[in-house]
Amino acid sequence: YYDSDDSIICYSCRAFGKEQPKYIKLAVDNSKQKLYGIWRLDYSKPIYVVEGQIDSLFIDNCIAVGSADYSSDFIIKHKDNIVIVPDSDYKRNPQVYCALEKAIDRGFKVSLFPESIPWKDVNDMVVKGGLSKEYIHDMIGANIMQGIRAKLELSFRKKF
Repeated sequence: YYDSDDSIICYSCRAFGKEQPKYIKLAVDNSKQKLYGIWRLDYSKPIYVVEGQIDSLFIDNCIAVGSADYSSDFIIKHKDNIVIVPDSDYKRNPQVYCALEKAIDRGFKVSLFPESIPWKDVNDMVVKGGLSKEYIHDMIGANIMQGIRAKLELSFRKKF
């Protein structure tokens, strides 16, 4: 991970099998927020926020939080320009659901994948589904919602 001034702030390691833990982060500078992709942002465009670092590589102007925590100072500071694009596991995972619900309550825009998409995240859409970067970007843009609409849609999709 690099900061906006190109300083290394963190290293991230990922297992590609069923090993646990799946991710390990090694901080170089604990005073900096661990958001992957900040160095490549264009602040004049919408900033997309995903969970996984690999997911962020397929979406222009995107950062990864490395979890489902959308409460960092950076994200709050840029709230009006942020679109949260969660993995679809919010439907069955109470902790992820609650984090997303809190973000919606704080006024964030979200883009929920259509129910017809069977894959968990952007990486799976590319690797397993063969979807193009352009198709994914258009799908995300077509499904941006906020406020009561986002809250209702989230509640309709809850499976626990």
